[in-house]
Amino acid sequence: MSRTTRGAAFAAASCALLCANASAATFVVDKTADDAGGGACVTATPNDCSLRSAIQKANADAVADDITLGAATYSVAADEAPITNPVTLTGTGARSTAIDGGGVAQSLIDVDVSGVVSVSDLTVRGLAPGGFVGAVHVGNAAPLTLSRVALVDNAGPGLATNGGTVLLLSSLVARNTAHAAAGVVAGGSNGFLTIRDSTITQNTALPSAPDQPLALSGGLVNVGATSVSNSTIAGNRIAPEASALGGDNVVNIDVSGGGSTLVLLRIANSIVADAGVDGNCGGPIQTAGHNLDSDGTCGFTATNDLPGVDPLLAALADNGGPTDTRALPANSPAVDAGAGCGATDQRGVARPAGGACDIGAFESPFTAAVPAPPVPPTTPPVTTPAADTTPASLTVTGIKKTVTRKAFNKGLKVKIGANEPVAAELVLLASPRKVTIAKLLNLVLATKSLPRAGGTRTVTLKPSPKVKGKRKVSVQLRVVAFDAAGNRSAKTVSFNVK
Repeated sequence: MSRTTRGAAFAAASCALLCANASAATFVVDKTADDAGGGACVTATPNDCSLRSAIQKANADAVADDITLGAATYSVAADEAPITNPVTLTGTGARSTAIDGGGVAQSLIDVDVSGVVSVSDLTVRGLAPGGFVGAVHVGNAAPLTLSRVALVDNAGPGLATNGGTVLLLSSLVARNTAHAAAGVVAGGSNGFLTIRDSTITQNTALPSAPDQPLALSGGLVNVGATSVSNSTIAGNRIAPEASALGGDNVVNIDVSGGGSTLVLLRIANSIVADAGVDGNCGGPIQTAGHNLDSDGTCGFTATNDLPGVDPLLAALADNGGPTDTRALPANSPAVDAGAGCGATDQRGVARPAGGACDIGAFESPFTAAVPAPPVPPTTPPVTTPAADTTPASLTVTGIKKTVTRKAFNKGLKVKIGANEPVAAELVLLASPRKVTIAKLLNLVLATKSLPRAGGTRTVTLKPSPKVKGKRKVSVQLRVVAFDAAGNRSAKTVSFNVK
């Protein structure tokens, strides 16, 4: 055995003894500016732990460490070092914690480790153009979990995988622009990507090169194995100057040349919509049912699929929760048309809100009308009374056509009455198409549940957060009531807040 070989064997044996007994560490990033790394990342030395230093420290041992980021923007001025050891990277929320490449760095989060990595509650943005990786790039992971993250405003794909197991959960991928593919790219013959309760929107694929003006898709590109469920993929584009190889929103491509069974894209309870001239989808896609495809190009043929149907999606906005979503209005055919969803939507709102969950990443506060059950024919002699199919007479009073902003923010008082005991659900909401214009944070301003009772009740609905600014806001109060027999009554009162 050579001296070099003996040295390597001794080092490996030493690590087997010492590294196994090492304790996991928590590195708190307390420096928002980038540096060359090498910080101690200990509490005794403040303002020396940059993100780069924390990743270096976590890579240096053989245990799974934690890296925590505060409510701040952490700059990355040069390509970030890859993560090569199991680690948990956590921010305070995608609306408060951001990793920003400033249009300079061509690598922001690069995972290349055969171990468990978790990234959550932060935004990744500002990837520089010209690179061949995503804002989050995965070379190998087992697994990498991305939870409640926003991969937005990058000059490269939001997420690009080239192997390993990756889970994208309750997240947003939006406004990324890149050559060939812009939103999510799932590749690698040994990789598997799961997308659940997430939104992919407003991403644009440019021509792959000046002399090769081809583009795959603006939204999701699969050249491996991908499963999508309870998600919304809509409003993505292939640039008009590019020659499209797939759909604006989704493409599944077999690059093996032999019809490899590893090339698989399976979609369940999801919306694919709002495509441009290149259509929603390209390539073979497996439907697991309860999918909505606005132009019929995705091959959704299950009996409960909705091909060629417009979901009437609202614009991308802050509708509550850690990341932006595209809301469903009351008349959307996706409302109560889904199945197999989890306990919550992308925002963390409980599902279902009605008789069934909604299709896509957003659970609407609205519910589809449930027709009254048919009354069975009666034959003499009648031994039982006929079923009660008459809904209660519902009244909603106390709201003027125009309400002052001060009075509205203090609390809207409304009287709910009926001619028999009823239970009621109240939803106070702004028009979905006016939320961004009026600078409101939420589509849903307030909700209230009333137990079954008789008579007239006075209810106070207080908007949270308060409506600010001076622009007129169009508001609706929707009341749905149920009597003891389950009959449904509904009232809508529209008014303005000035």
